[in-house]
Amino acid sequence: MTRSVRLSEDGKTLTINIDGEATDYAVERLDPDKDVANPAFNLKKTDGEVYHVWKDAWGIHCTCASYEFSKSARKHCKHTDGMIALKLLTRKSE
Repeated sequence: MTRSVRLSEDGKTLTINIDGEATDYAVERLDPDKDVANPAFNLKKTDGEVYHVWKDAWGIHCTCASYEFSKSARKHCKHTDGMIALKLLTRKSE
């Protein structure tokens, strides 16, 4: 599987490409209570579906089904992986 991720120059569009199939997301940085999540983002697909991605004291999370049903010890999905790759989020220990 080949993956790439790109953020537009204006920082408003995230593109995740998996095996030649690209999906664009509008990126909205949220301003939650810093004791709850920091940072936090909405990623909105062109079809209107929205995923919430955030970091809290327990790690990085996403509301997509791939993340929610991940069986790996370190839960992740293409959204969290992409945000980490672009350094918009860092792992708990970083």
